[in-house]
Amino acid sequence: MTHAHASTAADVAAIGHMIEAEFGLPVVDVEPVVLGLNRTFKVRTVTETYFFRLCRSSGRTLADIEAEAAVTIGLREDATLRVARAIPTIRGTYVVDVGGLGDGTRRGLLFEQAQGREATTSAADLLRIGNALARLHAQCQLEGLAPRRRVGAPPRDHEWLRRLGEFARTPTQTIERIGTRLTHLRRSVAPGGPHGFCHGDFWCGNLRITDGFVTLFDFDDCGVGPQWYDLATMGWWIETSLAPQGCAAAWSVLVRAYFNQADPDPTFAASTTLWVADNEARSARFLVEHCDLAPELWTRVAHSLDSVTERACNGQLHILSEVRAPWELRCRCLDDDPAAAPDSG
Repeated sequence: MTHAHASTAADVAAIGHMIEAEFGLPVVDVEPVVLGLNRTFKVRTVTETYFFRLCRSSGRTLADIEAEAAVTIGLREDATLRVARAIPTIRGTYVVDVGGLGDGTRRGLLFEQAQGREATTSAADLLRIGNALARLHAQCQLEGLAPRRRVGAPPRDHEWLRRLGEFARTPTQTIERIGTRLTHLRRSVAPGGPHGFCHGDFWCGNLRITDGFVTLFDFDDCGVGPQWYDLATMGWWIETSLAPQGCAAAWSVLVRAYFNQADPDPTFAASTTLWVADNEARSARFLVEHCDLAPELWTRVAHSLDSVTERACNGQLHILSEVRAPWELRCRCLDDDPAAAPDSG
């Protein structure tokens, strides 16, 4: 359960009236489908289905929201890549203010519906996903449209780790060890790869597949940064979602589709390891800062973070089980000597 304000019947009515007034669409039904910092509503009209997102009330400027809309409009579609575009209002703008909500006035965007089924980690889907991501990263015009946000910047503040330990009733030594591993990885690995436009939250839940093409949506975290970060985010999803014995094969399909070859060099493996650990940490931090979970779920979150960071530091991520990179030797035995990399945040 999140701390976000739950949608009420009055909220749904306010959104329906706003869409009719601002977009000129004959609304038949408005249904809340995602609760959280961003709230998402399915909007049905007489002929079409759209999705309206109320943007989070903090950490998102008007310029950020306008830039996200611009990215969806500026992305070039082709035979294998599509995007759920933002819909303009009658006045030709994209961002709207919605008043009459239980938690005050919020800004929002209306989007096309992403057609198809949710992507999976099957070999056929991963092949399409890798190709689609490579095509997305090749669109240099998106860098100039993206929000002025650095994608892939690590969360430096480790106060959330202490809180996670309290929620999960995890021993202080374990929490300190996790912080030490994260700090050590960031000091030991210099991320490589090209910089440019990044989706920022590239995983199966934000992709739809149909008729041989991939449709992208939810560019809420997009920006500019190391483009391999998007690939590593999918790697993190594979690492934490599949059985260990299937991870390396799935990762190999994705990487070969993206690069049109095998893993390019040890720098890529090292960068992937760092960003897989960072994605796990970022996920845990989000839960700590914005969600209420049952005690057993907090224990599961802490255990997963402990496990992923341990594998990362020891060069034993499941997705890289067929890769040995020279940098991994610098990370080994870290857990035997926590003082080797003090947690400086």
